[in-house]
Order: sequence, then C-alpha cells, then structure tokens
Amino acid sequence: MAQTLVVCHSGVLIITVILMMHSSSQTTKVGNSTLRWGDGQRMDNPRQGAARIIEAAKFCFGESTIESTTIDQIAQQAGVSRRTIYRYFDNKTAIIQAVVEDQAAPFFAEMKLLLVEAEGVAFRDLLVQCVLFSLRRGPQMDHFQTLLGGSNALATADIYLSSGRIREHLHDLLGDYFSAAQRAGEVSQDWTLDELLGWVGRLVHSFIVNPEPPEQVEKLIRQYLLPIVK
Repeated sequence: MAQTLVVCHSGVLIITVILMMHSSSQTTKVGNSTLRWGDGQRMDNPRQGAARIIEAAKFCFGESTIESTTIDQIAQQAGVSRRTIYRYFDNKTAIIQAVVEDQAAPFFAEMKLLLVEAEGVAFRDLLVQCVLFSLRRGPQMDHFQTLLGGSNALATADIYLSSGRIREHLHDLLGDYFSAAQRAGEVSQDWTLDELLGWVGRLVHSFIVNPEPPEQVEKLIRQYLLPIVK
C-alpha cells in the first residue's frame, strides 16, 4: 500500500513536470520576435520597463477599449510576461492611471504657460480660462480619444479626478492663485482647493462627454459655478 502511494505521488509529480515543461515551451509572436510566455523578456531598468508597458497599454486601449483590454494583451504587446507586468503595476487600474498621468504631463506644461500669460487676471476669470483651455486643447493632445473618447471616458473619469500626480500638477499651477484669491475675498474661506478642483474636474469631464460651444460653456460656468465659489 505504501509503495502504491509512492508510485502515485511520483506519477503526479511527473505529470506536473511534463505540464510545466509544455507550458514553458509555448511561445507567442511579438513583433518580429518570438517570446516565451513563461518568462518574457527581462527589463532591468525600472523607468524603461514602466514606459514600455505604458506605451503598450496605450496601443491596446486604442485598438479596443480600456474595459475589454486584458493584462495578457498588454503584456503581449509589450513583449513581456504577465509576471513582469505585476513587477511594475499592482493591477490594471494602476496601468490606466499611469497612462492617464503620462498623457497629462505635456497638457499641464502648456497650461502653465497660459497662467503665466494671464498674470494679474482675477482668479474667477482664470478658472474660466482654464476650463476653456482644457476643452479646447485636450482633444488635440495625443491619445485623447483613447482615454476620453466613447466608452473609455467612463473608465478614466474617476482616475483623472483621484490621481495624486494630477492633483499635484493642479496644486502647483493654481495653489498660489487660489490662496491669494481667498485672502482677497474672491473665494470663500469655506472652500478648499481640492474641493474646487473636484467640481471643476467633473464639469470639464461632462463637457468632454457632451460638448458645447465655448461661449455656452463660459456662460454656464459664470452663471452656475462662480456664484457658489464666492
């Protein structure tokens, strides 16, 4: 009886090893190279590795939708294994956030120039200009439709509004103006910058999903948003 158990146990081990060998020998085509799906290509530079995955994710999101894209598809496009993806990102949401933040950086660099040119403008007018700039320039940026077009808008809205890095960009751009406006009595002391940015962010997103002419957008902001800021 004991011998039979040993034989069966050994048989299980042999079958397991055979299956593992078969699995590790499976390959998939990535570009012009053949990738072993069991381990993938190594990426020893963390920054380059993350950038490669982000670019692969952008491609996959554009080819399909964010919701339907899988980790395996991103890994295949990047030419790495699924395990390698998880070395850089905890989950798919973290990849989406990285893509969003990567695309937001050049947008905020341009907005910074807008604010420099608008030096001396009242904060409330500055807020209107920032919204109109976002709605005008945003659709012209690379991968805008990938991230905010069609059904992808729902998948990325909360990430835009909750991203720590995007919030840092906005604090860097508007923090001093906001504080000065509160000291001057332009903005109520009951508001925090994060609360105001949350309102404005949702407003921008709603106009992205349901576009309106710029003059109508400005009218609605001045009629409904600015009065409650005071």
